[in-house]
Amino acid sequence: MNYTEYAAATENRLGLPLPATYKRMVSDGLLPDLCAVGFEFEIPDADTLAEYYGEFADPDSLIPLKTQYLNSVAPFAGAGNGDVYVFYYENGAAEPLVARLVHDDDFCEILAKNFDDFVFRKLLSAANECYETDSEDYRAELLAQLETHRPYLTPERAAALAETYRRPFSRDQWDDPYILEEDELNELLQRHAPFARYDEEWDAIEWGD
Repeated sequence: MNYTEYAAATENRLGLPLPATYKRMVSDGLLPDLCAVGFEFEIPDADTLAEYYGEFADPDSLIPLKTQYLNSVAPFAGAGNGDVYVFYYENGAAEPLVARLVHDDDFCEILAKNFDDFVFRKLLSAANECYETDSEDYRAELLAQLETHRPYLTPERAAALAETYRRPFSRDQWDDPYILEEDELNELLQRHAPFARYDEEWDAIEWGD
C-alpha cells in the first residue's frame, strides 16, 4: 500500500474527507519529509499506518481506544516512541482536530484545531527543540525545511517562521542550542494560530481488565 491508497482507504473507512493540505502533500510526495527536522515526529510507511487501526481496537495493545472513537480517528504519523498522531473527527466534524495518542498511559492530547495549524506548530516547535550541537548547521536545516513546506503555509506564517529561524541561538543548562523559549513559542503560536484547546487532555483510552 502506498500513501495515496492509504488516504483513499481512510476516507472510505471514515466516510469523511482527510484535510486538503494533507492530501496535497500526499500527491506532491512531501509526506515522508513532513516536519522531519525536530523531535518526536516521523511518518511510517502506509502499511504501518493501516496497522494502527488493529492496535486501537485491541484492548491488550498499548493504545486501546474507547469504542466510540474507533471510527473517529485516522492515524497519520508516529512519534518514534509508541505515540501516534491522528486526525480526530470530534462529534463527526468535517474538519478534524489533530491529537496525539499517548501509548501506555491513560490520556491523550489535543494538539491543534486543524492540520494546517498543526504543521505550523511543529515547524515553530523545531526552534525550541534543537537536536544539533552545531547551531548554524541546525539553522540551515530549519531554513531548508521551510522552503519545502512553504507551498503549504500562508505567507504570514512562512514569514514568521523565517524571522524566527534567523534569531540568535541561546544555550540551555545542558549546553544544547535553542532559539525560542517556551513562552515565546506559545505567544507566537497564539498570534498566528489561535486556539484555546492546545494540549487539552482527551480521555480516549480504555484499558482492558
